Amino acid sequence: MLRAINGHTRVLRLLLSDPSIDVNATNNSSRTALIRAARDGHFEALELLLSFPGIEKNIVDKKNRSALHYAVLLHHKQCVECLLNDKDVNPQLPDDSSFTPLHIAASNDFSDLIRLFADRDDVDLNCVDSIQWTPLPCCR
Repeated sequence: MLRAINGHTRVLRLLLSDPSIDVNATNNSSRTALIRAARDGHFEALELLLSFPGIEKNIVDKKNRSALHYAVLLHHKQCVECLLNDKDVNPQLPDDSSFTPLHIAASNDFSDLIRLFADRDDVDLNCVDSIQWTPLPCCR
């Protein structure tokens, strides 16, 4: 299924129609189709996967990075918006470096993404990483 999401939403729809499909299956890096869609900027596939019953929206890979981490890291704004608009997506998950997606946006000076986080009610703008830094000092 991971290969099918490379922008081929018709193929993805067909796969998702199979009741035996494990939508949360992972590859060797513990990445799911949801993480891969966010990482690769496949907005339509991401949107489709988020609407699928049983999808684990906060699942993380071996680096403890979620779909939101990757969408932010690779500056896929449309994917970040989609994920942040889903109230079941946790924007506060820390990765192996204790960086939340907001820390990543701040450290890369992605002001457009920082604004998206600020617009969400449940984002702690003063969250700290492993060395007790908030996202603000991460800004360049």
